[in-house]
Amino acid sequence: MTTLGMKFSEVSKRKMSEAHKGQKAWNKGKSASIETCKKMSEARKGKSPWNKGKKLSDSYKNRIRQTLTGRKASKETKEKMRGKIPWNYKGVSTINDRIRRSAEYKEWRTSVFERDDYTCQECGERGCTLNAHHLVPFKQDKENVDVDNGITLCEDCHIHSEQKIRLYGDCFE
Repeated sequence: MTTLGMKFSEVSKRKMSEAHKGQKAWNKGKSASIETCKKMSEARKGKSPWNKGKKLSDSYKNRIRQTLTGRKASKETKEKMRGKIPWNYKGVSTINDRIRRSAEYKEWRTSVFERDDYTCQECGERGCTLNAHHLVPFKQDKENVDVDNGITLCEDCHIHSEQKIRLYGDCFE
């Protein structure tokens, strides 16, 4: 007797579910033959996926968002996602990056910090994150690695000085 197309009551469904508990699925551990795989592949050719072009409803998107909120990927998963080359790698670093990574530039930063005794020259703070600020802007003279062209500033003072430059230009003191 085939049950195809028959409607079952909730009681019948529960009884069938109980009867099948503990049994493994009929196809568990079985794999299709190469011939069957080829036939299935041929049958799919030229057909688009069932969900192509369909949009997710807002309520479904919210359910997915709530499910994924707070979930953290394991270290192995992150490494698999990352791959060998970073996703945003463009192939060649910019000239600015090359200059700022050069030994000469790093030496300039260190000499500015040492000259100013690792102290912010605006607020006098020590023991914080310091920046070597260019007096003649880096974008105007990339080759200028003279110690007199630098001043030691803490992060906060550096941000404020950069904002002043954007607002008033280079004419502020």
